[in-house]
Amino acid sequence: MAWASTMPSVVGVLSATLTAALTPTPVLVWQHTEAAALTEAVTVAHQGEQDASVADGGFTSEGFVSNPDREAYSIRCVSAVRDGTGDAAAASTRAFTLLGAVGAALAADRHLGGLVLTARVGDWTLTVTPDTRGVIAELFFNIEIDAYTTI
Repeated sequence: MAWASTMPSVVGVLSATLTAALTPTPVLVWQHTEAAALTEAVTVAHQGEQDASVADGGFTSEGFVSNPDREAYSIRCVSAVRDGTGDAAAASTRAFTLLGAVGAALAADRHLGGLVLTARVGDWTLTVTPDTRGVIAELFFNIEIDAYTTI
């Protein structure tokens, strides 16, 4: 097997894990979310309008042996909820409820089936935007990964 980052595989595992944990809420992957299309969704490897990157991270060698390398990265995600009545508190509360389900799914398997050393929810930012269709709460968050590369 060739040297490789775990990131693409982790996104696949996160998709399966979160789809099971969040049903019936849709889990989107590798997408730029059009907020008006759904009333709620969680996107993994989210590409935002202001930031086109879906993840960032780096590699380091560890100890005297540099193979495999250690990698740490953040995968950008968003929990988006639209409330057609304009209730910002309800939309925000639901966005955090979805984030709680993400956190619980990660806490149940911090190693993502042995693929990584740890996976956890990291920093978050909430935006609440009123528009002609009500209000949308977008809770942007990172899933922080610590892993070894594959060799």
